[in-house]
Amino acid sequence: RWIIRHLFLYLAIVAGISVAVSILLARGELARAIEGFPLSTAAAVLSLSTLNYAIRFAKWDRLLADSSIRIPRGSSALIYFACLSMVVTPARLGELYKLVFLRRLHGISPSRSLPPLILERATDVLALAALCAAQPFAGPTRLAAVAGTALLLVGLGALLAAPVTRRPFILIAARLPLLRSRVDRIEDLIDGHAKLLVPRSLAPNLALSILAWWAECIGLWLICRGLGASLALGDATWIYATATLLGNLTFLPGGLGGTEVALKTFLQRVGVVGSTALGATLLVRGATLWFAVVLGLAVTLTGRKHLHWREVQADAAAES
Repeated sequence: RWIIRHLFLYLAIVAGISVAVSILLARGELARAIEGFPLSTAAAVLSLSTLNYAIRFAKWDRLLADSSIRIPRGSSALIYFACLSMVVTPARLGELYKLVFLRRLHGISPSRSLPPLILERATDVLALAALCAAQPFAGPTRLAAVAGTALLLVGLGALLAAPVTRRPFILIAARLPLLRSRVDRIEDLIDGHAKLLVPRSLAPNLALSILAWWAECIGLWLICRGLGASLALGDATWIYATATLLGNLTFLPGGLGGTEVALKTFLQRVGVVGSTALGATLLVRGATLWFAVVLGLAVTLTGRKHLHWREVQADAAAES
């Protein structure tokens, strides 16, 4: 509740702590990385991050349409990009603001807007998992591994979408100690999301997610090249995807700490020198995570009137 009521202060504190820790622990590496980094490469990396957000917005818009939610695209974009600043809230729970925005601005109940919100995050996780499949392979086989994993995930979604075939999954969940007490909620959740799990919805949305996250994988590859490190694009793909997925699994704000440690460790594993690996880690996080926060804050502050920000913030605080 405190975070919701004082969102901007919270973001400033998290950003300040992150910058301070980065400077204290890696002042030399960060200075060398910034000093010799080509401006043209920096522009390309930020462009790839922007492409990531644009593609993921297209996916968000598709998920709303697949859920029979029709709102003006401009308003949809305003809501989506304003919520980019929420990526550093614990477990990204701040993205629940989207539910409040949709209800306050368009009268859409949370029961209708929750499925696209959950599938938005789920397809991001599934896309990262598919990109992780590139790790054990080399050359064109990596592309086949990613595509095969994506097809497998679409097939699993089709099974969960079909009333007859999803029943065994519910029975399995009922036998698991951690899920047994929540099996009724899980069944209701799957029932409510069935139409977003059918292949004609899940396949294109998963493809958009894979394309979006791969753009940021290319960003890591460009950063390493800009720092003079030799890194294969396939290695950059699985390293960024795996590190991001591991960071998300920590449920820490924005995966802070976990993602950075994983990125540096994996980069060193494929032969990137330690100081260069640390510099690349800090640069890629600045160009992805913190760029998203800045972009989200800019949209929020400039669009406060259209977003009915004070009313939405009060609603969110009241419901927390």
